[in-house]
Amino acid sequence: MREFNIKINYVLLLLTVLIAGQKSLAQSEKQKLDSLFKVVKTVTQDSTKANAYTAIAEQYLLFNVDSAFLFIKEYDLIGQKLQLSKNEKLRQKGLKLHATALLTRANGFFYLSQNDSATHYAKSALEVYKKTKDEQGIAACNNTLGNVEMNLSNLDEAERYFMLNYNSRKVLGVSKIVGAACNNLGMIAGKKADYKAASNYYLESLRIKDSLGDTKGVAKTYNNLGLLHAEQGDGKTALKYYNKALEIDLELNDKKGEAVALNNMAIIYFQHEKNYPKSIETNEKALAIREAIGDKKGIGSSLNNLGTIYNVLTDSMLKHNEKEKANEYLKKAEDYIIRALAVRREIKDQNGVASALNNLGSVFMYKNKIDEAIKICKEALELGTKLQIPEREEASCKCLYEAYNRKKDFKNALYYLQRQIALTDSIRNETTKKELLTKTLSYEFEKKSLADSLKNAEQIKLERLDFENKQTKQRYFTISAILVSVLMFVLLAVTFRNYRNKKKISETLTRQNKIITQQKEEVENKNIAINQQKEIIEEKNREIVDSIQYAKRIQDAILPDNKILNDFFSESFILFKPKDIVSGDFYWIEKKQNTLHLAVVDCTGHGVPGAFISLLGYNLLNRSINEFNCKNPAEVLQCMDEKLEELLLRSSITVRDGMDLAFCTFHQTNNEIKMSFAGAHNPCWLIRKKSEKPVGKTILEFDEYALYELAANRQSIGGFTDKKPYLEESVSLTKGDMIYLFSDGYADQFGGDKGKKFKYGKLRELLLSINSKPLTFQLDSLNQTIEAWRGEQSQVDDICIIGIRV
Repeated sequence: MREFNIKINYVLLLLTVLIAGQKSLAQSEKQKLDSLFKVVKTVTQDSTKANAYTAIAEQYLLFNVDSAFLFIKEYDLIGQKLQLSKNEKLRQKGLKLHATALLTRANGFFYLSQNDSATHYAKSALEVYKKTKDEQGIAACNNTLGNVEMNLSNLDEAERYFMLNYNSRKVLGVSKIVGAACNNLGMIAGKKADYKAASNYYLESLRIKDSLGDTKGVAKTYNNLGLLHAEQGDGKTALKYYNKALEIDLELNDKKGEAVALNNMAIIYFQHEKNYPKSIETNEKALAIREAIGDKKGIGSSLNNLGTIYNVLTDSMLKHNEKEKANEYLKKAEDYIIRALAVRREIKDQNGVASALNNLGSVFMYKNKIDEAIKICKEALELGTKLQIPEREEASCKCLYEAYNRKKDFKNALYYLQRQIALTDSIRNETTKKELLTKTLSYEFEKKSLADSLKNAEQIKLERLDFENKQTKQRYFTISAILVSVLMFVLLAVTFRNYRNKKKISETLTRQNKIITQQKEEVENKNIAINQQKEIIEEKNREIVDSIQYAKRIQDAILPDNKILNDFFSESFILFKPKDIVSGDFYWIEKKQNTLHLAVVDCTGHGVPGAFISLLGYNLLNRSINEFNCKNPAEVLQCMDEKLEELLLRSSITVRDGMDLAFCTFHQTNNEIKMSFAGAHNPCWLIRKKSEKPVGKTILEFDEYALYELAANRQSIGGFTDKKPYLEESVSLTKGDMIYLFSDGYADQFGGDKGKKFKYGKLRELLLSINSKPLTFQLDSLNQTIEAWRGEQSQVDDICIIGIRV
């Protein structure tokens, strides 16, 4: 009676699983499962019933692992029963079913991130498959064991398992397991930043899976190709591959695959499009799916991604002095990252642990817990180095550099900065990116060409059959007779001609071969010379680009932190958009007790020439204030003009334009701020309510506000023979005043429907319309407006605008 009750309870449980599981099925999968359940109910033959249970279990692995385990048990029991048979074939069938059950259990535990159980069952299955000498089964076990090791970030051990299958591809044939091996080897190569090898493996995997109609495998490879493009900075192509993968996953009702595709798309929205709300929404969708199916590795990934996004939002809020919002985002970031770290430690995901530790280090930096940040990031660096994952090492070095820099431990800061730069250069290699894109496009073309050739071949075949069916036996006899006659005639003609011309042909061939040999040698020598010159040019070009990139790092390092402005004023923003890698525009800030000096400088040219002049300008500004003790803007401009002329005269260089700049000095006494201004070509714009006292020259009015211009001298720093003293204006500022300093790059940008300049008039109107908005809004509005105006046109000059609210 007790045994009967147990069976009844088991059947009830099975029915409950079926009802719950089928609610989440697509119609096509539901129909497939219905037909399999019909087989289970109607057939009596054990082997047929076992095959149906096997297919049911594999289907449930996609969305409900617990249900899959129940059906695995069903066909494993049948397998054990068959092993007791006297028939050798049935015993072998039973043994194979047992091995399949062990391996499917291993895959189920792998999906649940229970790595120890997955390894145990996969190795047990491997022993059974070796006894039966089942090469496909052995390969499937190697694939699962490799997946587990990759889950644990043991990349070398995972690569060993996958390489066993890859090296056995002649024995295994064109099969799913070989396609999976190629795909997984591509993932490992990508993690090790060997993008050339990764692209080769992925494309080979895609060819195999396409030829087999393995849509689930194709989806996985599309995801990985997307990851590879994203790693090289090509977010647009990556998103295309992720969408392809998501379409297939939705069609197959593959919940795990769907979550992976959503996760990867969320990363693109975050890293490439900077669309943080959309990234958060997509990450939360992926997290909900992963929590529903119990995918712990995926849960850890989604939690860590959300923590990363809120870390970035925290940094953005701090830069814009919105401390309350920054604290809110920081709290969310810390919560998500701590949860991610706990899950990843639980499943022994070392790579994931390193990533979460780096993020937690950033949280401690924001909380000013520098020593704790250093400790956390060193643990992450040790893991990243051990796992041989350059991205993890790079992130750890960046965090450690910032931490030591804050502690003013410049020796350690420099060490980690140099290490970070070396890792960054090795990971993001532009040549590798181009090769990857070429290979991908080559494969798409090859695939289309193959389809066209098959279509043409089929058409030719049909036409040939139609032609042959219309012929008669007489036609064959006639053709045969004609062919024999023609053949005899040709043989006689050839023999006679060969006899007569043998000597002549031999001489001609000898002469032609000599000429061809000479021409070939000449072409080969020219090709060698061309290739040598090409290599020299490419090497020089790489050296030049590397040097300019390093110059950019130096230029970025000397630009002041806008935190100085935020400490002195209630709000501020800086829009800085170099035309090329390095810039001829720059901004300069210097604070002396209760006085703040601020300048926006536009040097002659842009790119490398402009950058060289900008270094002279930056040095002259510092010397004017700190060495020559200039007190007000007019004195600073006069001093810069004289010193620049002296410097360039010594170098025998003639300068026509020099530098244009707008220079302000703000002096704070009690609750009042007084501003003094002088400019070389570039004016200062001040916007205040019309009810307040007017200043300078009224240029434009809008609603309750007016835009006033503090004029600049119409002469540059350096380059003029007829010099006049620089004029200076002083203004008492009132609360709410908006001050704008700028170079000419924004107004001179070509674009719009007619390809004309933006001009200063439009810039004044834009600033008047947004001056009352928060400065974060003003910065975004200015940036979006000029990008929309520019459209497909290239940027013509460096752009720099600084806005300050009193």
